[in-house]
Amino acid sequence: MRKIGIVRAILLFLAWYRASQKYKINIINPKSIFVMFGDDASTKIKPSSPFFIGPKDKPGDKITSIHLKLNNFDDWVYDVSQALHVRRKFGFVDGTYTEPKPLCTKEDWETIQSMLISWLNNTIDPEVSSLLSKYDNAKRLWDYLHERFNIIDGPRIQQIKASLHDCRQTENMTVAVYYGKLSQLWDEPDKHEPLICCPCGSDVGKQHLARR
Repeated sequence: MRKIGIVRAILLFLAWYRASQKYKINIINPKSIFVMFGDDASTKIKPSSPFFIGPKDKPGDKITSIHLKLNNFDDWVYDVSQALHVRRKFGFVDGTYTEPKPLCTKEDWETIQSMLISWLNNTIDPEVSSLLSKYDNAKRLWDYLHERFNIIDGPRIQQIKASLHDCRQTENMTVAVYYGKLSQLWDEPDKHEPLICCPCGSDVGKQHLARR
């Protein structure tokens, strides 16, 4: 019986050795066995990574209830930006991530782009969507929407200024409500004010944005 046990142990060792050679498993490091079964944590994108797409992320998701129309770009871009920030995906539309990073394959990158484009399209009104071209890059679509619909509205600015001038606290209006209404009107013109741009390539535009 003892000899049978020894023979069995030798056979098991030989089987393990052959498997290690075939699948290039490091015998000294037991963790390497998981590579053979595709379960090595070091080869997976972590959930905290912007490149991670979880089982709950689907192309048909509506990340915000607001829909982009011809006259509500400011409200739309704010809500969509917040929704993308929550999902750690805003960096793909603002230019932070322009190519795949380690552990993210080309296929993963294309999946992320398709997912983001689908999310954006799901928040665009059909009337507006009919005016858009097809894009395969989320940042290009995002930039085009900014260029197309982020229009400086002079009459709207004048209307806001008139509303500020006429804003009064009525008898039934609390101080908190009045302050909130006034603050909203006060912040509104900044959304319509064009950013200062300089052809010399200076950062005056960034300074203006920070000041706003």
